[in-house]
Amino acid sequence: MKIKLLCCVEQFEEGSVLSNYLEQLDEEIMEVYLYTNMATEKILPPTVLSTLEEVREDEKDTVVFLTDQKELYDLIYRLYNQIFDGFLFIETEDSASYQAEGIYRSLLKEPITQHECLRKELQKEDLSQAYTKIAEGRAELTDGALEKYYYLDQQYYFFEPVIGKTLVVGGNESDIDLSKVQYMFYFADEVIEAAGQILDSMNVLIKDMDIKQCDAAIERMNKLIEACSGLEKIEICCFLHNLEFIEKQINEISKIWMLTYLIAVSHHSKYYEELEQTVLESSSLNIHNKYYMWNQMKRYGLVYPGIGSKLTGQLHWQLYREIYQVFKGMVEIELKAIPKKKRNKDLIFVFAYTFLGERHAPTRTILERCYALGKLLNKRIMLINTRESVTKLGAIPHHDMVAGNVIEKYNEIEVYPYKDYNIPFFQPDVEMPEVGMMEEIIEFVKKQKPYFILNIGGGSILADLCSDIVPVLSMAVAFSKLPYTMSKLSIIGRKLNEADWEQFLEQGYTKDNIIESRFTFDLIPKSHTVQRTDLKLPQDKFLIPVVGLRLDTEIDELFLQKMSQTFSLGTHFVFVGLFEKYEEYVRKFPEWGQHSTYVGYCNDMLALMEICNLYVNPKRLGGGFSVIEAFYMGVPGVSIDTGDVATAAGRDFCVNDYDEMIELIQRYITDQDFYQTMAKKAKERAKLMTDSAPAIASIIRKAEKSKYFF
Repeated sequence: MKIKLLCCVEQFEEGSVLSNYLEQLDEEIMEVYLYTNMATEKILPPTVLSTLEEVREDEKDTVVFLTDQKELYDLIYRLYNQIFDGFLFIETEDSASYQAEGIYRSLLKEPITQHECLRKELQKEDLSQAYTKIAEGRAELTDGALEKYYYLDQQYYFFEPVIGKTLVVGGNESDIDLSKVQYMFYFADEVIEAAGQILDSMNVLIKDMDIKQCDAAIERMNKLIEACSGLEKIEICCFLHNLEFIEKQINEISKIWMLTYLIAVSHHSKYYEELEQTVLESSSLNIHNKYYMWNQMKRYGLVYPGIGSKLTGQLHWQLYREIYQVFKGMVEIELKAIPKKKRNKDLIFVFAYTFLGERHAPTRTILERCYALGKLLNKRIMLINTRESVTKLGAIPHHDMVAGNVIEKYNEIEVYPYKDYNIPFFQPDVEMPEVGMMEEIIEFVKKQKPYFILNIGGGSILADLCSDIVPVLSMAVAFSKLPYTMSKLSIIGRKLNEADWEQFLEQGYTKDNIIESRFTFDLIPKSHTVQRTDLKLPQDKFLIPVVGLRLDTEIDELFLQKMSQTFSLGTHFVFVGLFEKYEEYVRKFPEWGQHSTYVGYCNDMLALMEICNLYVNPKRLGGGFSVIEAFYMGVPGVSIDTGDVATAAGRDFCVNDYDEMIELIQRYITDQDFYQTMAKKAKERAKLMTDSAPAIASIIRKAEKSKYFF
């Protein structure tokens, strides 16, 4: 990818110093965009920023700012130090032509502070080794993004649309009133008016907890944001965040509502961190409110990929620990350990955080483990749906509220039939974690004395309370990660490497806490045969399925731009699952209308995979079932090496980035011997990953050896 050189100069003449310099640049790595009359037309810095948006077609594009105007250079270098990738000044006889005015003249009089500008300036000779120098400049940004506010002429100003840690230049951070900051970019009047409507709606929210008016105000803002460029969206987010009620914390509910909206718009960790901190430190939210919000925030890693930070992880853990301790104090029955010799070695309880039937992948995981324990390993099983996943209990208004699904008719059943095995089953008839119901279940555990509890889902207050009575083995549904749990035994569905162990040991785990396992799958049998014509798929194309129930957040423009490079090889992508933004993407990238099909939800994945050629997985956390379904039908795959799909697929089918993925797709298409070899490996992998009984038995043996299996 070429470096884009944004040249903003006064004049450009053949044979000039500037012309001669540009002619020396390597056209193989440099793409020049030339704009003139900077001084004559008195171009202001925000106009340069708008021009940058036109030049930077992709967020990963590298853009260097070059000018021969000294004062313009000093302004752009200082104001947009985090947005441009490099800065270069070329002195000419016109260099003094540009004269800053107004607030920009005042800014030039103020010396640059130590933390204000972190990128080093480039020299003329640096562009011959541009990538190295720019990488060195990026390395300077070690402290993360800075949201900078300048105190000039008795007023605070905000110039650079960057979300990050607040830095006040020339003033006192404790004195700043962010509701009265002057924003130095071109705000449309409609944005200001819509923001006023949001403020008005807060009064309704504070008064009667009704979010309808808030949603109406946000809908108008959304329409404005949809028409904005990337930097404009950031500018609006900073503006909304700094509204008076946010900083003065007039009402915590209002603050939470606004922060959840900003997270949805910006996908930025700053607002996520602030939300976690707000809920953690809140004195007005009760324990059910906090557990409700904890569940809502737990979704963000899947809904907004990449939004998490080290701090959000720490705060989320801290919040869960405090919630657990409060609930533990509310339970009025004794939580006393039952020794191993007094427990029933043939009885195992399975706690599920949700239970929605066999078409729901996490539920199928739960059923598969119950079947392996009960039918294949001859244990007595009791399955309890704790109903704690995205609970409604303690709900408070916030943006994009989600409630966990519950099949209420399961409240009435005592047995769930699965294959040729009847699983004893219980589901509470109240929203959980309700203290009285938890006490009833805890008493039941104490009476039955199971050998251990297998807790599937993590973040279960009920399971963690029971961990004081019998050992609880906890596993997350995202099986490549450790679960949130206060129990001493955690299951992870992969083998840990040295770096993993180092990280977990730093977090306070010991090797006795973690059980490495092989996560296994129970696939829904193929029920019929599908032809390509049935789904209006081309007969002569190399079909690539992309599967997921959250494709709106898992598919991004980078994936589409990269994968479009395979169209010339004869590929046709088949999107399977839920992808409401598909038509929107097709309008933006019309070539995808010719080279892809969205088939929606599929009830027979094995039948679909049978007519496809190569499974492809974008960068995401969840999934797992679909790649094994492809492998089972002899269809190999390619996955970015992160998340559950990569864990399920195995290293032979993983790549580091999309460029490597393109190369591997090409090889699958052009090298039939390679394809057949990998198809055979895929089938072998599927056989291993669907063999549950040995994997479950291994988990039990490892647990029994742990010092925490009391």
